[in-house]
Amino acid sequence: MPDLQQLRVLVAEDEFFVANDIALWLEKAGATIIGPTPTVKETLKSLAQAFDVQVAVLDITSMAS
Repeated sequence: MPDLQQLRVLVAEDEFFVANDIALWLEKAGATIIGPTPTVKETLKSLAQAFDVQVAVLDITSMAS
């Protein structure tokens, strides 16, 4: 497993189980997780509040109303 110590990762995924699996795998590898966030709005809020996000895993489907 790769060593991701000191890496801050934003996880934005609208499918709960997928987001949880990604976050758990990254945490096991040593990363600090921001999120997971399930919507674009929550992702943008997390980005505004987060310090030094270095990597993002993004997979959110946004539907226009």
